[in-house]
Amino acid sequence: MTKIEFNEIISSVSIKSTRVADRSDGASWGRGASHYKILLKRNGKQWTFPYSMGSAHKTGPKKKDVLWSLVCDAQCYANARNESDFIDEFGYERDEYGVSDAGRKAYRACKATHARINGDFFTRAEFRILENGYQDY
Repeated sequence: MTKIEFNEIISSVSIKSTRVADRSDGASWGRGASHYKILLKRNGKQWTFPYSMGSAHKTGPKKKDVLWSLVCDAQCYANARNESDFIDEFGYERDEYGVSDAGRKAYRACKATHARINGDFFTRAEFRILENGYQDY
Protein backbone atom coordinates (compact mmCIF):
# COMPACT_ATOMS: atom_id res chain seq x y z
CA MET A 1 0.00 0.00 0.00
CA THR A 2 1.24 3.41 -0.86
CA LYS A 3 0.07 6.76 0.41
CA ILE A 4 -0.83 7.57 -3.18
CA GLU A 5 -3.20 4.57 -3.39
CA PHE A 6 -4.79 5.53 -0.07
CA ASN A 7 -5.29 9.14 -1.17
CA GLU A 8 -6.67 8.04 -4.55
CA ILE A 9 -9.30 5.91 -2.84
CA ILE A 10 -10.27 8.76 -0.50
CA SER A 11 -10.42 11.15 -3.48
CA SER A 12 -12.72 8.78 -5.38
CA VAL A 13 -15.50 9.33 -2.83
CA SER A 14 -17.77 12.36 -2.76
CA ILE A 15 -19.59 13.29 0.42
CA LYS A 16 -22.66 15.33 1.20
CA SER A 17 -23.62 15.94 4.81
CA THR A 18 -26.97 17.34 5.85
CA ARG A 19 -27.52 18.48 9.43
CA VAL A 20 -30.53 16.82 11.06
CA ALA A 21 -32.16 17.20 14.49
CA ASP A 22 -31.80 13.56 15.57
CA ARG A 23 -30.35 10.30 14.35
CA SER A 24 -32.67 8.25 12.19
CA ASP A 25 -31.63 5.07 14.02
CA GLY A 26 -32.56 6.41 17.47
CA ALA A 27 -29.02 6.16 18.86
CA SER A 28 -28.52 8.12 22.05
CA TRP A 29 -25.94 10.92 22.15
CA GLY A 30 -25.12 13.53 24.76
CA ARG A 31 -26.27 17.12 24.76
CA GLY A 32 -24.58 19.29 22.22
CA ALA A 33 -23.89 16.47 19.76
CA SER A 34 -24.35 17.24 16.08
CA HIS A 35 -26.25 14.80 13.88
CA TYR A 36 -26.00 14.41 10.13
CA LYS A 37 -27.35 12.39 7.26
CA ILE A 38 -24.32 11.38 5.18
CA LEU A 39 -24.47 10.56 1.49
CA LEU A 40 -21.36 8.98 -0.01
CA LYS A 41 -21.04 8.46 -3.76
CA ARG A 42 -18.45 6.46 -5.62
CA ASN A 43 -18.33 4.73 -9.00
CA GLY A 44 -22.10 4.95 -9.46
CA LYS A 45 -22.85 3.64 -5.95
CA GLN A 46 -24.49 5.57 -3.14
CA TRP A 47 -24.49 4.97 0.59
CA THR A 48 -26.61 6.94 3.05
CA PHE A 49 -26.35 6.62 6.84
CA PRO A 50 -26.62 8.63 10.07
CA TYR A 51 -23.47 10.14 11.54
CA SER A 52 -22.95 12.03 14.79
CA MET A 53 -20.17 14.04 16.33
CA GLY A 54 -19.71 15.04 19.96
CA SER A 55 -20.05 18.59 21.21
CA ALA A 56 -16.29 19.29 20.95
CA HIS A 57 -16.54 19.28 17.14
CA LYS A 58 -17.31 22.74 15.80
CA THR A 59 -17.31 22.02 12.07
CA GLY A 60 -19.24 19.54 9.96
CA PRO A 61 -18.06 16.03 9.09
CA LYS A 62 -14.94 15.69 6.98
CA LYS A 63 -14.77 12.91 4.39
CA LYS A 64 -11.58 11.38 5.78
CA ASP A 65 -13.06 11.26 9.30
CA VAL A 66 -16.32 9.70 8.12
CA LEU A 67 -14.49 6.99 6.16
CA TRP A 68 -12.22 6.34 9.14
CA SER A 69 -15.31 5.80 11.32
CA LEU A 70 -16.71 3.31 8.83
CA VAL A 71 -13.40 1.41 8.67
CA CYS A 72 -13.29 1.29 12.49
CA ASP A 73 -16.85 -0.02 12.72
CA ALA A 74 -16.08 -2.70 10.12
CA GLN A 75 -12.95 -3.71 12.04
CA CYS A 76 -14.91 -3.94 15.31
CA TYR A 77 -17.18 -6.50 13.69
CA ALA A 78 -14.36 -8.38 11.97
CA ASN A 79 -12.25 -8.62 15.12
CA ALA A 80 -15.04 -10.02 17.31
CA ARG A 81 -15.36 -13.79 17.45
CA ASN A 82 -19.14 -13.47 17.67
CA GLU A 83 -21.91 -11.23 19.00
CA SER A 84 -21.26 -12.16 22.63
CA ASP A 85 -17.56 -11.40 22.28
CA PHE A 86 -18.43 -8.01 20.73
CA ILE A 87 -20.81 -7.17 23.58
CA ASP A 88 -18.19 -8.06 26.18
CA GLU A 89 -15.36 -6.27 24.36
CA PHE A 90 -17.26 -2.99 24.26
CA GLY A 91 -18.70 -3.24 27.76
CA TYR A 92 -22.39 -3.35 26.95
CA GLU A 93 -24.49 -4.19 29.99
CA ARG A 94 -26.55 -7.36 29.90
CA ASP A 95 -29.92 -7.83 31.52
CA GLU A 96 -30.76 -10.61 33.97
CA TYR A 97 -31.05 -13.04 31.06
CA GLY A 98 -27.62 -12.19 29.67
CA VAL A 99 -29.05 -10.18 26.79
CA SER A 100 -27.84 -6.76 25.67
CA ASP A 101 -30.24 -5.09 23.24
CA ALA A 102 -27.90 -2.11 22.78
CA GLY A 103 -24.92 -4.41 22.22
CA ARG A 104 -26.84 -6.53 19.74
CA LYS A 105 -27.95 -3.43 17.84
CA ALA A 106 -24.36 -2.09 17.68
CA TYR A 107 -23.03 -5.49 16.59
CA ARG A 108 -25.55 -5.72 13.77
CA ALA A 109 -24.82 -2.16 12.65
CA CYS A 110 -21.07 -2.91 12.53
CA LYS A 111 -21.78 -6.15 10.67
CA ALA A 112 -23.83 -4.25 8.07
CA THR A 113 -21.08 -1.64 7.73
CA HIS A 114 -18.49 -4.40 7.27
CA ALA A 115 -20.55 -6.00 4.51
CA ARG A 116 -21.08 -2.69 2.74
CA ILE A 117 -17.56 -1.25 2.97
CA ASN A 118 -15.60 -4.48 2.41
CA GLY A 119 -16.42 -5.76 -1.06
CA ASP A 120 -19.39 -3.61 -2.05
CA PHE A 121 -18.69 0.13 -1.82
CA PHE A 122 -14.96 -0.61 -1.97
CA THR A 123 -13.29 -3.75 -3.27
CA ARG A 124 -11.70 -5.98 -0.66
CA ALA A 125 -8.26 -4.83 -1.85
CA GLU A 126 -9.28 -1.19 -1.52
CA PHE A 127 -10.66 -1.83 1.96
CA ARG A 128 -7.28 -3.34 2.98
CA ILE A 129 -5.56 -0.20 1.67
CA LEU A 130 -7.93 1.93 3.74
CA GLU A 131 -7.30 -0.19 6.84
CA ASN A 132 -3.54 0.17 6.42
CA GLY A 133 -3.76 3.86 5.59
CA TYR A 134 -5.78 4.60 8.70
CA GLN A 135 -3.55 2.64 11.11
CA ASP A 136 -2.04 5.77 12.67
CA TYR A 137 -4.91 8.15 12.03
